[in-house]
Amino acid sequence: MIVGTVSQSLSPRIDLRLVDGDGAQRLAIAVVDTGFNGYLLLPRGLSEQLDYVAVGVMPATLADGSSTDLPAYSGTIIWDDDEVPVIALEGDGEPLVGVRLMENQRLVVEMRPDGRVEIS
Repeated sequence: MIVGTVSQSLSPRIDLRLVDGDGAQRLAIAVVDTGFNGYLLLPRGLSEQLDYVAVGVMPATLADGSSTDLPAYSGTIIWDDDEVPVIALEGDGEPLVGVRLMENQRLVVEMRPDGRVEIS
């Protein structure tokens, strides 16, 4: 089970372990974004720091409804204690976990500041 908390601004957040090219893990706090249908969005430059492999660009619709192409990278994360390959898009803002990563899992959010977030 993956556990996190809801921020004061009511954003569900979890600790996400990113695996770099040498196998070392880096911790990032990621927002659980049910409006994002991808796997993962990382801040610009982070994928290269992790030695993720560039795989091109992918179309994306942003929160404001505009469309753009974002750089896409192949990488690995630790998800519920398992190494999982992901496609990470790069964009502005903080890390986001999308619904593709949570597919076939249960998401429970206690929607209040400091509320519990569970993905199982």
